[in-house]
Parts: sequence; structure tokens; C-alpha cells
Amino acid sequence: MTIVIIINYIKPIWQVFFRCIDLFICIYYNINMYNDYLEILNELKNNNKNYAIATVISSTGSSIAKPGFRLIVSENRIIAGTLGSRKMDSYVLDACNESINKNMTKNISIGLDKNNKIYDYNMDTTCGGVINIFIEPFYNSQRIIILTESDDDEIYLNIKKIADIIKINLLKINTENEKLEEKLNDIDLKNSYFILLTKNEKEIEYLSYILKREHKY
Repeated sequence: MTIVIIINYIKPIWQVFFRCIDLFICIYYNINMYNDYLEILNELKNNNKNYAIATVISSTGSSIAKPGFRLIVSENRIIAGTLGSRKMDSYVLDACNESINKNMTKNISIGLDKNNKIYDYNMDTTCGGVINIFIEPFYNSQRIIILTESDDDEIYLNIKKIADIIKINLLKINTENEKLEEKLNDIDLKNSYFILLTKNEKEIEYLSYILKREHKY
């Protein structure tokens, strides 16, 4: 009887203790992520990686995740950040991957009470409340591929100016001295937009090659 009473007394203390440790780790992790935030995003951009940022925009209850907490996701994994729970991070990871694949922003709500079924996802926790998260995808691997017969083509030069302004990758292929297959065989074209500025008998050949490859437009 005495042992049971002691265990029941100690259990809440241990729960609070481990909760405090989780809170400390989560806050420490996020503070360090924010210190490296721009560096992480620049690295993703420099490596032409698509990614999504999940940001907590509101929360109620006693959840560790507070407004401003973020996850950065790229290539089906969490690059940085945490919302304080592996289960929650895993669910948000899936939502981020969907957002990247569909190239669409996404709002999700996570209920922290298993009995509340009105949210996108529900967790069995003692926190209560709900966390609202905004997910935004970013595409660094999008590119415009221009086939032209001259580096001085006026249309090409104007498109290049626009591409520089909106920070989109541009690849020019001069069909007079470059072979299309050699330039594109090792490139993933899923997020590529083609523009043909050629005016010669090989246009059908170029189109045939492009249409055989998966591309955006």
C-alpha cells in the first residue's frame, strides 16, 4: 500500500521533470536553428533543392510548439527545426512533402486531444488545445531552358533580364554549336520550362526529344 502511494506521488514529479527536459531541448534546438536559418536556406538554394517551411502560426493548450516554431523540410526529410514531438514532426513532414509535390501552400490543424476529431490530425497528449501550422513550398530547381540559334537573340536577352529579377535558373542552349542531348541527358527536367527560339528544320527533332522527357511546360 505504501509503495503504491509513493509511486503515485512520484509519477507526476517525473512527468513534469521529463516535460521540462523536452521543453529545454526543443527551445535550444529552435534557437540554434534560427541562428543558422539564413545559412540553411542559402545552402538549399545554392544546391537547387526544393524545400518547404512549416511555421506554427497559433497554438493553445500547453504544447511546447509556440507561434514562430518552424520545420524546414527537403527531399523527404527534416533539415532543421522541431515542434517538440516525433509524432507531430512526422505528420508535418508528410504534409510538407505533399505541399512540395503539389506546389501548393497548406494550412493544417493538429488537435492535442485524441477525443477531438475535427482537426486534420489528432494526438493523444495531455497538452490539450490545437496547433495551427502554415506550410509554404519553395522551388529552387525550377528553370527555364531556352533553345536559340544566337546568343544575341533579342527575345532571349529580355527573358534573361526577367529571369535575373525573379531569381529563376536559366539555361541557354545554342543549337548552332551545342548538342541538345549532351546538355540535357543528365538534368532532371521535371520543373523545367522550355522556350524554343529556333527557326530551322531541326525544330521537330528538338520537340520530339523534349516531349519524350518529363517536363513542366
